[in-house]
Amino acid sequence: MDAEVVAAIVGTLLALFFGGWGWWRVKRAEAERELLNAGLAIHALREAWILEGHDYLDAILHDLRGAKLQDNGFSLRNVEVRVVLDQARWNLCDGNQSYGFIDDKRTWIVRDMVLYEDKKDEEGEDIREFITDYGKPARGRYYDPHPALLSSRAVHELASWIELVASANSSLLLSPRARRTLWPLLSCVSGEMRRLTFYKRISEKAHRFLHDYQRTYAQDPDNPQYRQGLLGMKPLLTQRLFLPHHKRYRSVAQIANIVDKAKRMKVAASKEFS
Repeated sequence: MDAEVVAAIVGTLLALFFGGWGWWRVKRAEAERELLNAGLAIHALREAWILEGHDYLDAILHDLRGAKLQDNGFSLRNVEVRVVLDQARWNLCDGNQSYGFIDDKRTWIVRDMVLYEDKKDEEGEDIREFITDYGKPARGRYYDPHPALLSSRAVHELASWIELVASANSSLLLSPRARRTLWPLLSCVSGEMRRLTFYKRISEKAHRFLHDYQRTYAQDPDNPQYRQGLLGMKPLLTQRLFLPHHKRYRSVAQIANIVDKAKRMKVAASKEFS
C-alpha cells in the first residue's frame, strides 16, 4: 500500500477520533448543565410543608390529620422543596404514608417525626443531637428540622430527575466532575430512608446508582475523608483512573522521597562506572 494512502487513512482515523472525543466532552458538559439546572428548579418548587407549633419536635405527623392539626395547636407552613431535603433523617409512618390533600394537592409524609437525642457534651452542658441520613448526628443552635410533607408533584419530579441522572451515568455522560458538582442535589436523595421513599417510583438501576453514590460521597458531609472525595482525591479508584501518573502521589513528602531516591541511584551508578 502506498505511503500516502496510509498517511491519509491514519489522518482520517485520528480526525474521527479527536472529533468524537471533542463531541463526547461537549455532550457531557451539556448533560451536567442540564441536570444541574433541572435539579435546582425542582428544589425551588414550593411543593413541601413543615409542621409548626408548640413542641413540634415531639409531634407525630400522621396523628395530626384533619381537624386534629389545629385542635392541638399546630399548623403546616408551605416551603420550598429544598427545606425538606435537609440532613435530618426521613422516616415513614407504619401505616399509610399519604397525608391527604392540601390546597388540592395530594401530600405524602417523608418525615413523620424528628429523631433526636438529648445528651451531655464534654463540658457537661445539655446538647441535642439530631439523627441524620449521613450516619453522623447533627447539632447546632441554628439547626431546626421539622416533620415534613412533600406533594405528589415534588416526589415525581425528584424521581424523574434521579432517573435522568442514573441514565446519564450509565451512558458515560456523568463525569467525576459532574458527580462532585451535583453533590448538593444527589446527597440529599441518596440516603437509605430517602431511597425507600422513592421505592417503586424509580427503577432498580436508579436505586443502585443512589446506593453507590451514597456509599462513596454522601456518608457524612462534615467528614474530611468525604470532603476529599468531593475534591477528587478519594476514593482511590477515582484517583487512579482520572489523575495523570505524575499527580497520583498525594503529598510533597512522597515526591521528595522519590526524587532523593533517584539522586542516590544516580550517584551510585556514577561511582560504579567511574
